Amino acid sequence: MKSISSLISSLLSFFRYLVTKSKQVINENESPLQEVLKLYQTSSGLNLVGGKMRNKGKSIATVITFAIVSLLGLQNSSLSGNLQSWGDKKEGFHTDYNTYEECLNEAGVLNKEVAEEGTILLKNDGSLPFNGNERVSVFGVRSDAIVGGSATGGAFDMGAAVDTESVPESLRKSGFKVNPTLEKLYKADSSSIGSEITDFSGKVTDSLDLYNDAAFVVLSRAGGEGSDQATVTNETVGDDDTHKALLKKTTTDEAGNITTKTYKHSLMLTDSEEDLVSFVKSVGFKHIVVVLNTSNAMEVGQLNNDPQINAIIDISRPGKSGIFALGEILNGEVNPSGRLQDEWDADHTVDPTWYNFGDNSQTGTGATMLDPEKRTKSNTTSASTDPNDYPYDTSFDNAKSYNGGTFSESYYSIDYEEGIYTGYKYYETKYADLYDSNAIDGESWYKKNVTYPYGYGLSYSTFSMNITGVYSDSNYSNNLTDGQDVSGADLSNNVNIKANIDKLFVKVRVTNTGGVKGKQSVQLYAHSPYTKGGIEKAEHVLVGYGKTDILKPGESQEITITANVQDMSSWDTNYNGGAYTLDKGKYVLRVMDSSHFNRGTDIEDVNDAYDQFTFNLKDDAHMLADDYSLAKVSNQFTGNGDYDNSTTDHEYNFNTVRTKDMMADDSSSMTIMSRSDFDGTFPQAPTTGDRTFKKNWYTNQIYLQSFDQDEGYKDKESYPWYIDNSTIPSSWTQSTDDTNTAAIQFKDMEGIDYQGTTPITSTNSAINGKTGTEAWNLFMNQLTWDQVVKVVEYGGYGSPELANVGKSSDIEADGPTNISSSFQWTDEPLLTATLNTDLVEMVGKVKGDICMFLGVTGWYGPGMDYHRSAFSGRNFEYYSQDGYASGTTAASEIKGVQSKGIVAYAKHFAFNDQETNRGADFQFMDEQTIRENELKSFQIAFQEGGSKASMVGYGHIAGIPNTNNYNLLTNICKKEWKWTGAFDTDGYIGWIDITSPDLMNRAGCEIELRTPPWNETPSGTWDASLRSNKGGVKVKTGTDGALEESPNQYYYIRNSATHLLYNRANSINNQNGYYSLDYTIKSLSATQYEKATGLYVGINASDLNSDTSVIYSITKGTLPAGLTLNSTTGDITGTATEDGIYDLTIQANIDGYINKTADFSLNINPAFTLDKDGDDITNAQVGQTFTTKINSTVFTTDGGKYDSVTYSVASGSLPDGLAIADDGTINGTPTTAGTYTTIIGINTKKTTTSFFGSQIVEANYSYPLTITVKGTTTPVAPTTYTVNFNTNGGTAIASQTVEKGTTPTIPTAPTKEGYTFNGWYLDSDCTAVASFQAPIDGDITYYAGWTKNAETTTPTTDDTTSKGCGGSIATFSSIIGAAALLGVGLGVKRHKDKKNKK
Repeated sequence: MKSISSLISSLLSFFRYLVTKSKQVINENESPLQEVLKLYQTSSGLNLVGGKMRNKGKSIATVITFAIVSLLGLQNSSLSGNLQSWGDKKEGFHTDYNTYEECLNEAGVLNKEVAEEGTILLKNDGSLPFNGNERVSVFGVRSDAIVGGSATGGAFDMGAAVDTESVPESLRKSGFKVNPTLEKLYKADSSSIGSEITDFSGKVTDSLDLYNDAAFVVLSRAGGEGSDQATVTNETVGDDDTHKALLKKTTTDEAGNITTKTYKHSLMLTDSEEDLVSFVKSVGFKHIVVVLNTSNAMEVGQLNNDPQINAIIDISRPGKSGIFALGEILNGEVNPSGRLQDEWDADHTVDPTWYNFGDNSQTGTGATMLDPEKRTKSNTTSASTDPNDYPYDTSFDNAKSYNGGTFSESYYSIDYEEGIYTGYKYYETKYADLYDSNAIDGESWYKKNVTYPYGYGLSYSTFSMNITGVYSDSNYSNNLTDGQDVSGADLSNNVNIKANIDKLFVKVRVTNTGGVKGKQSVQLYAHSPYTKGGIEKAEHVLVGYGKTDILKPGESQEITITANVQDMSSWDTNYNGGAYTLDKGKYVLRVMDSSHFNRGTDIEDVNDAYDQFTFNLKDDAHMLADDYSLAKVSNQFTGNGDYDNSTTDHEYNFNTVRTKDMMADDSSSMTIMSRSDFDGTFPQAPTTGDRTFKKNWYTNQIYLQSFDQDEGYKDKESYPWYIDNSTIPSSWTQSTDDTNTAAIQFKDMEGIDYQGTTPITSTNSAINGKTGTEAWNLFMNQLTWDQVVKVVEYGGYGSPELANVGKSSDIEADGPTNISSSFQWTDEPLLTATLNTDLVEMVGKVKGDICMFLGVTGWYGPGMDYHRSAFSGRNFEYYSQDGYASGTTAASEIKGVQSKGIVAYAKHFAFNDQETNRGADFQFMDEQTIRENELKSFQIAFQEGGSKASMVGYGHIAGIPNTNNYNLLTNICKKEWKWTGAFDTDGYIGWIDITSPDLMNRAGCEIELRTPPWNETPSGTWDASLRSNKGGVKVKTGTDGALEESPNQYYYIRNSATHLLYNRANSINNQNGYYSLDYTIKSLSATQYEKATGLYVGINASDLNSDTSVIYSITKGTLPAGLTLNSTTGDITGTATEDGIYDLTIQANIDGYINKTADFSLNINPAFTLDKDGDDITNAQVGQTFTTKINSTVFTTDGGKYDSVTYSVASGSLPDGLAIADDGTINGTPTTAGTYTTIIGINTKKTTTSFFGSQIVEANYSYPLTITVKGTTTPVAPTTYTVNFNTNGGTAIASQTVEKGTTPTIPTAPTKEGYTFNGWYLDSDCTAVASFQAPIDGDITYYAGWTKNAETTTPTTDDTTSKGCGGSIATFSSIIGAAALLGVGLGVKRHKDKKNKK
């Protein structure tokens, strides 16, 4: 895009011409706007509607043209009307880049910026930043192949590298001199992560002395989908290890010796990593920096406390270009500002989640759910007394799969006994309680257990943060005062009644008090009063954050952080059937640079990075409605009472806490940790009793997993989804014909809310004036039942085509950090660590652009389950340990992606907190944990981010699969949150056999992730006679599989299809309304050597939206020489120098991602023709008169077009006997048969007159002409010449007769007594040597040369035979003279050659 100044300059220079041509265009009744814009584009070279700034360009173009209209006084003309209609059209989705390569380049730039802002400096004793020219050595088996952002495999897997970037490359690019010997060693090494080289060769050791300014030790961890970090490895610790609960195993050998070993987990340093660090410390480097390449919090307390380790920096997984931020941070070019998204504790076994994670192998117990009757699958009796030998299997209780077959599956249970206290919510809370009881105990405990708190990160500078005001309105007119009393009524809400104060706007002034420019992250935490035995509450929770611009030393900036009051509240299961509650008491808003509030902080200090604001809530506040939707909230997983083991009827039981009534021993219930007694309620490893459930409970929970109406399952009135025909709108019906074009097209539904209750305005009269709901009902009525079913079933990696309503098929792609293997971004923790939502949204936009270029409508991302445990293998693609941070980051990224028309599938909803046993885990937790930890991020992403879709995860809370969970999907998401998105299954059907399309649609999951052969068609057939001939669905629920009507099947399947299509209508799948665009091109023609006009292959402007850009290209065939396609306008311009018919295919790339093609023929009429009355040039005859004439309407003197036109032979030749006249006439009598190709040259002259006078313009053109002459050519006797040989007294040599142009034959050498023959000469004096290689062109005589043989007597003076060509041997002096003459000649030649070259 040109700059504004150049744009204005270009406009001014073009204005007069544009005004004149605009009037001409309008007077000629052409398409005014497009022609005016086309004129400007052609003359200025400015693309007003294409390129990066196409939207802005369109706006500028519109303003310019409106201005011209006004200046011309044409406000009421057709041009003005055209402009008005142009502005009324809908705007669509467009790529921001001209090419995919340009987009990927921008991704690289942006990804590095993310790494610059997200990389976290964990330790710095003042050694950093370096100067940037130090000589450094880099250690680490993955220093040359960084773990990227997308990995599958174990913690030490090698398969997760980014291809080209490395730590040495990053350092070298930033000026450091990197040890090449050490780098070469690691490049040649293929050791796995954690298996470090510790034995270095002499050459490597020697190199360390030269590169000893700093050592960088890179420690990496991988992990990924399907593979958690290992809680138990094969390495052990010594007796001095202080870990609380590493796995211990005791064995007894044959001799009776007892051995106890304690095993490391994978987030500790391995033995070889410890040895490597020790080696590096022993070398004597001036500085040692540890670089952590991991998405999982590691135990690095020993490194942090080691004075020889000068700095530690966490690069997480930086992606393709992010590693280059490392060098910029180390040399001080960038000041780090990233903040940790996990609590980095000193001992992971102290964490409350340690005892209930994965397969519980770390506790020496297990997670397998056990059978109370000790049944075995083989139907044999085992002699074992160990309950672990009797895992429960669904086949014991006759479970059926979705297709009626036997369903055999074992299950595992995980108790979330930590409750809400994960990460900093546990550590900060326990610290605060301990400190308030005994400050020394509190500080000691915290220092021992926490290495780095959540939100932690260092800078090269220091900052002060001070609250300058807290307001209850966005206009900042209602200023609260510190310590103010607030009424509970002002913070309470009700259904459809907003709270008087539902948000707090906190202004914070940030000042750079240090000496280095940089950005500062600001975190806002809310402290709520806690009553022992009351609602569980953490010491404080994150409720907002922000980030400054780059601040110079001494510079300040005020930022505003908005906090939702509901985010400060706690879920209260006991109030009004479930509500959000704020207990009365003192509330504190804390502005901090990490989650740790040191209780000894001087809160009055204005120079530190802490400030607080308090208010006193006079009485309890209750929020009975969701603050965003104002819909009623209530318990969904609590209060269903005890499980009734006596009933044989199926219950839809949703008590998600594992209570004693479920258990075989009637006693082994779970204990959820409480702040009132952290130590007494601290999570424990599960016992056998904790994993053995009642038989009837198992049967009850698995019953609905195989719900399939065509397998006889019926809907019960007790089920929460149950409806009858009275619920189905009376207008609903389905078409029986999908072949005819429907009246309402898919593009007509863009922007129409399927829940809308107000009349809409549409250009389609069929829905104009209807409500959104009515419009969608009419649209869906046009589909057949089979089409409706197809939408639901074919949801995997795309959605199907519905041709009759103009919906195209589309594709979807996986990869939260690498969409369809296109570009490797940083991992999501690093993205969140920036605390910069604007930057995150920009990342989302570029990801959206990538999707557009790839033709991807749906993105299976972002990943956003929270980091319950440091050991989760997929923490790399989940944002944070904090639900609020996860949700707000996701909301920003989703906004960016969906602004490009991409459907984001926030995943994995929900409880996908580990990879071990996923899909078969039964998770037990309380409702407060579900809402405040597990669902928090999704709620923000769905509501504030507007995610259009979500992929349902493999979770089973209390045994109910997420896809079957009506309370979760419908009651919370669809009703409480009022989310209008669509759920996808994530591959349940057939692969993990725990649901069916029939049940998932009832529960609120709309789409199958169809991955054949794992897919299933929803039940039912259409019966047009039902519902008073409106039609309905019958299923096989009758006796012996007889068909019966199922209102539920019809209602939920159709609603599911509607939700999917609603989201697709507002995406690039709608193709900006161009699905049915008829792009055709009629055959075009032009004339050779004439400037082409009217060769337009573009789309009619009237068929395009106002903001549409089109790029045209030739995908098949080539244009004739001299013609070019204007890719922006669609015009073919130039002058063709070749004639003929050219078959071409033009592709119109609309808005960067929609491709339409058109085939057509371009006929270039020849500039020259032969006189139709002339002779046939393919059949000229030898000996017969031939005449023809070259004619041209292009090159002619008629009408004064040219002063003269002259024809001649430019190259080649005419047949012998023919000649061409100046006027192009060719005549004569051919004498020789053959085919003759000749280039006829055409010279034109034209006198032109200008301001500078008259001048003659001369030009030359060419016309290839082939003439074929047939017949017999008259033989012509060859010309011959005589070659005579004068032997000068020697033996005679016969003469030769030689044809002209050939060479003579070398004769036998003559002899002469007393002489030696020394060759033939051209002259009688024998001075010019004869050549037998030269062609003969006349009679000639060759002379024999002789040399007299040496004699003992002096010859007499009258011996004539010694003269002429029979002289004596040449003297030495004559030879020298000849050589000298030759040298002079060669010198002259070289001088000339050099001069010519110059």
